[in-house]
Amino acid sequence: MVFVNLSKESRFIHDNRRMQGEPRSLESVECRRMTELMKDNLREGDIITPELAQTLGIKLWRFGNNYLDGRNLQLRDQDFRPLGVVPYPGKTFHIGFREGAEIKRCDVNNIANLVMGRPAKRQDKLYEADVETLVRRGFIPIWAPTLELPLHVRVVDIDHYRAVSDVLQQRNYPVVEKKVGNFDLLELDLDPKNYHSLQDMFEELELPRLCSIQGIENGRLKSFSHSLRKIQ
Repeated sequence: MVFVNLSKESRFIHDNRRMQGEPRSLESVECRRMTELMKDNLREGDIITPELAQTLGIKLWRFGNNYLDGRNLQLRDQDFRPLGVVPYPGKTFHIGFREGAEIKRCDVNNIANLVMGRPAKRQDKLYEADVETLVRRGFIPIWAPTLELPLHVRVVDIDHYRAVSDVLQQRNYPVVEKKVGNFDLLELDLDPKNYHSLQDMFEELELPRLCSIQGIENGRLKSFSHSLRKIQ
């Protein structure tokens, strides 16, 4: 991975970028390139299909501890909150921007700063997931960038995705049919100019309550955890 060397000159560039609203993660050349690649091929809130992941070379990263299992992947309160234009509850992942085999333990702290905006904790381990495997096991990855985390992804259980989609369709939100792996889904078809108002609208819908969404079933959680491979 190529990181910006924060010499006196580059610190000025860094400070200037921050003034312009660029996230810290774009200090990394590789992270910047992947962010631009995503913007060229997806809109915010789009599903990352296995075909697209293969074409673009997308792998997903997640930080966890040595004992990552189904309990670590159970939904918590913050996982139910709408995220930008993504109303579906799910777990946080990040789009990887380096081959797993090239990552050393000493890189983990830098990667954590870039993808999570904080240093790695001592117990943090980096895991990698293949999009095709996740989808086959019933989890849908959605690109959900935030201002500070442009490579953020929310991974959604298929049952939760369908429950929310049904509510959105009933409320006359624009949806289109989309084939994702072996699943026929309804994907939100949003006009980007309306993005700024959508999160408030989604929160008013109280989607988890309307859909009676509970945690992911234990069998699915175990399958979910088995989709992740520890890198470092």
